[in-house]
Amino acid sequence: MANRDRKLKCVSVDGRLVITSSFDKTLRIWERASGKFLFALAEHEDSLNSGVFSSKGEKILTASEDKKARIWQLAAEERSPDEVSKIVKEKVLISLREGRLIVPALVEKTIELPKITEIKQNHGEVLKNINSYVENLSNEVKIEMVKLDGGTFEMGSPLDEKERGGDEVLHKVTLSGFYIGKYEVTQAQWKVVAVLPRINKLLNVSPSFFKGDNLPVTNISWEEAMEFCARLSKITGKNYRLPTESEWEYACRADTRGAYAGNLDEIAWYVGNSKDEPNVVGQKKPNSFGLYDMHGNVWEFCLDWYGDYPKELVIDPKGASTGVDRIARGGSWFTKFRSADRSSSKPSAREKGLGFRLAASE
Repeated sequence: MANRDRKLKCVSVDGRLVITSSFDKTLRIWERASGKFLFALAEHEDSLNSGVFSSKGEKILTASEDKKARIWQLAAEERSPDEVSKIVKEKVLISLREGRLIVPALVEKTIELPKITEIKQNHGEVLKNINSYVENLSNEVKIEMVKLDGGTFEMGSPLDEKERGGDEVLHKVTLSGFYIGKYEVTQAQWKVVAVLPRINKLLNVSPSFFKGDNLPVTNISWEEAMEFCARLSKITGKNYRLPTESEWEYACRADTRGAYAGNLDEIAWYVGNSKDEPNVVGQKKPNSFGLYDMHGNVWEFCLDWYGDYPKELVIDPKGASTGVDRIARGGSWFTKFRSADRSSSKPSAREKGLGFRLAASE
């Protein structure tokens, strides 16, 4: 840890961790006893003048010459916007141990921040507001997640819906709140995660037939999508996964009850308006939940095995307990699929029009 360019800024309450700052505007977290480097936080735009751990060690608050204070969360717990605002405005930048002040760290300049400030988590994640957050995978690559509140909706389709499938039994579903990706997972996002250490399966860094960083990743199997989720979960400390089929349909419908969540030409790339290839994510209008490409562009894997729907109300269903195929939803650039349409694929199968989007539990 010895480096003359690094300045000690703060020690955790339990004495286990230390924060140092450097000329490169980066905070670094170290184990005090071993000197082992743990990770870096690099979002400030100027040199750091203070930093402090919370009393339980789950958060770090930093202030910089860029006139911004940031809360970095190192655990799953979140502060409410009111708490964050209060902490910054009152400049509670001290660590206490057994009631004794051990690390005074006062902001040198007055900081005027809006009521809801930026909350940083783990490797630079930014909670822009209470309904979404951004997972920064690198300086250029990020994943945007949207929070959907829980609720009850009708899944499946009515008997008189045109082109209805026989496996779309209309039934009520109650869901807890969850997060879902604003966009389909892109090839740029896939590349970052594919080079991380293997958990269960090897991942091809560039599997897609159609190439482009902002195109959805395709030609990957359900098993490989699950490996992506596992690796991302490990480096972020969150529980990333595929959406359940009921979560997917809830997100796609976005409080609509018709065959489609809007005008297809406005919200979807499908057989009626596409060339013979997928399109860059996010070019069409989002649905009313702020989600892009839920209809069309590429098929999206779900967590569930394919199976029959129940006829009664279900709460947070996970689908069939066993099966042969995994659910895929949404259609692609070469099909036209309704909100209730169902399809499936073998867990090991790869197709040029099949990708996925992320989900995470609250």
